[in-house]
Amino acid sequence: MDCSWVEAVDTAIKIGFGAVVAGISGYVVLIKNQSHELEKDHRARYFALQEEKENKVCGVLGSIPNLDPNPHRQNGQLRV
Repeated sequence: MDCSWVEAVDTAIKIGFGAVVAGISGYVVLIKNQSHELEKDHRARYFALQEEKENKVCGVLGSIPNLDPNPHRQNGQLRV
């Protein structure tokens, strides 16, 4: 079988195109995963800070005599 330069170039282009497609799709997946991880870390930090703020406020309000630090709850239950 005679392998001309056209067939060799055609094969090289097909292989190269497949590599380019794989590279671009890998890059897109990497960017999406990184973005998701950053957002997940941001949410975790946000909720940790909110809990820390709640604990500080309840501590301050609890130290004031005759003041309920959580006026909307009674015995752990939400007041209606």
